[in-house]
Amino acid sequence: MMSRWGAIQWGVLTTGLVLGCGDGGAGTNEASATSGGSTVDDSSSTSASGSTPTTAGPGDMSSTTAGPSDGTSTAPTTTDSTTDTGPTTDTGPTTDTGPMPIDCGGFTPGNDFNVCTASYLGGAGADAPGGVDIGPDNIVVVGGGFPGHDFGVSPIVIGEGDGAVLRLAPDGTQLLSVTRLASPVRDLDVGADGRIAAAGDFGVVLLAADGSAALWTAAVPGARRVAVGSDGTVAVLHDKEIQVFDAAGAPLGTFAVSGTSINDLTVHGESQSVLATGYRQSDQGACQQYKSTFIRSYGYDGAAKWTNYDWNGEQVDDTEDCADSQGKGLEIGRDGKLYYAGKSDGGNTVHRKQPTDLGKDAPNVATDPYDTPYGLKGANAVGYFARFDPATGAHEGGQFLVSRKANLGEDPAAAEANAAPPDYATAMADGTMVIVGGSAYLIERHDEKSIDGVKLGSYTAYEPYVLIVSSDFKQRLAWTAFTATGPGNTAAIAVGDGGAAALFGQSGDNLAKGTLITVDALQPAPGGGDGEAWLAVFPTP
Repeated sequence: MMSRWGAIQWGVLTTGLVLGCGDGGAGTNEASATSGGSTVDDSSSTSASGSTPTTAGPGDMSSTTAGPSDGTSTAPTTTDSTTDTGPTTDTGPTTDTGPMPIDCGGFTPGNDFNVCTASYLGGAGADAPGGVDIGPDNIVVVGGGFPGHDFGVSPIVIGEGDGAVLRLAPDGTQLLSVTRLASPVRDLDVGADGRIAAAGDFGVVLLAADGSAALWTAAVPGARRVAVGSDGTVAVLHDKEIQVFDAAGAPLGTFAVSGTSINDLTVHGESQSVLATGYRQSDQGACQQYKSTFIRSYGYDGAAKWTNYDWNGEQVDDTEDCADSQGKGLEIGRDGKLYYAGKSDGGNTVHRKQPTDLGKDAPNVATDPYDTPYGLKGANAVGYFARFDPATGAHEGGQFLVSRKANLGEDPAAAEANAAPPDYATAMADGTMVIVGGSAYLIERHDEKSIDGVKLGSYTAYEPYVLIVSSDFKQRLAWTAFTATGPGNTAAIAVGDGGAAALFGQSGDNLAKGTLITVDALQPAPGGGDGEAWLAVFPTP
């Protein structure tokens, strides 16, 4: 999915991708960052009408296809739609030979983290990543804003503008195509059939699996998050409203989501549900201006199904759970479960409790000082990730996450704790979790870490990281940052068969402080300008 900015505006994001290294179909599970949640007045009203999709036609969403400058393109050429025959369709990938393999070595536990590639993506403009996913053929798909930069290839032009969808080989080392859109892509998601849903100020568009044509589009103002269910349903978040479309682009429902900030959504096709997370502020009780996380499930028509957390200040005051909390990311993993990433400002958090009963402890797993939140100063952020049954909301396990001010050789158990909140969490088919976030202190054994033999640079605040955790929450299989000399921020995570793709970004201010590590890179260094995307593709256990 796409890039979340929150209150901080980043000029550039780095992109990191990971692809599946095994056989079998590619995943459709991806999480990404988008613009921060809206803070307009709460509303729970629903609308009976949704934006009507159209087949691609003239203008910003025209379906013309540009060929190479030498005129030798063999890319398909589409024509403007002038009839009312409804959305066009395609059959998805044309072969059934399974995903293309990648060969960049396997996952090895330890302090040296193996990647297929770690690369910058961007030119001289203010580049910004806008989501990453892995298709059923193991193709890596990246969205973003790349003004004036087509990476040396002739783009397919759906809309004239700064937006682009990039398709890369499964190991991330070869660019296959660039599809241009009218404005930066804020988020994208790839369906089980390989079709690519992308969202931005242009609205939402469903692209053919090879990026060659727009199958349908819908005018969704300010679209910032998009998700595709296993049944092909497409859900789009804009402002504090969700619009839902079937696989052919017909509207299924439009409904408002109440709250102070709506941060992410995902679709569970099996139960025909759209799930959303964020937070709402409550002034009830002694916990004044209390921010409460929530996870809510809706039918495609907006009918409420179940709610987790969503407490008010009076309720949490009774159980001394007054630390502000918020949901940041939601994703359906390849195992079919719901994965949640969130944080709280302090340790007395509702994440300690069952999401529907503050009187009962949640089934959280603690193993060491990095997943046990103590030694915090005041309202330092405490990260949290968890697994839920997407059909019922039942809590199936969770874990806290903190960084610690412990340099090499120091005992982390006695060190001060600080923030390392996850932004997005997803999982492989066996439940192994892959998580991205940013750290304000040192991650575990920071000074011993390396990326394919390239030693991490000295710790700098706000290092983007990848964390891999066993399905039972009992073992950290990998946890690494990617800093060479500068900080960055997370944008998205996606998993395929045997691998994953992580998307990071760096603002102009971050780039002025230094770079991230690159290995076997399409683009070893930043392209210049006020922002950059960065991509990493790596094997998983």
